[in-house]
Amino acid sequence: MFTALCVRFLLLCLSLRRSCFFESNGNLKPLAFQLRKEIAPSVCADGIPWRIGADKKLELMALRRAGGPFPNKLVCVGGMIRFGEDCEEAVRRHFRDDFCAEVIVTKFFDLAQYRNHHPNKRWKHDPGKEHVIALVFFVEFLYDALYSPPDGDTVEWFSKDVMPPESEFGYSNYELYRMAFEKF
Repeated sequence: MFTALCVRFLLLCLSLRRSCFFESNGNLKPLAFQLRKEIAPSVCADGIPWRIGADKKLELMALRRAGGPFPNKLVCVGGMIRFGEDCEEAVRRHFRDDFCAEVIVTKFFDLAQYRNHHPNKRWKHDPGKEHVIALVFFVEFLYDALYSPPDGDTVEWFSKDVMPPESEFGYSNYELYRMAFEKF
């Protein structure tokens, strides 16, 4: 089955030009997305903003989304990397899109996976995406006071001492933030 899908996809690639697969903004067209989804994971770039709080402790920021796959849950900011886009530029683009803010990507942090039907259920997935690999970076806001979250969303800054419980996080972001405090 898998081999047949690969052969079908390769034959389709050879018979069509690149413009048949990608829209002008770099996103895959629906048919190409469906074919790619069956043979390869999606790749995302996510960012975790950090700052040193008033009490001189490291604080990380999470976004509490009003809607989406995990409404009212805390998630890190990010999303899909466009074809040909640099990973760090994708993180900056997502912060510009979501916050109208510029960030500095300070360092690579971790590689996270979200898979549907994962045997130990550790990874909670985004419905509609079978397998996602996320490159996670630490970022700093360029101008701390000027960012604002999207309509209905809120941001929460917290230190390791007052980290929200696991039930407050979407995807597998609780583990991601717990590890971020340990590895920063």
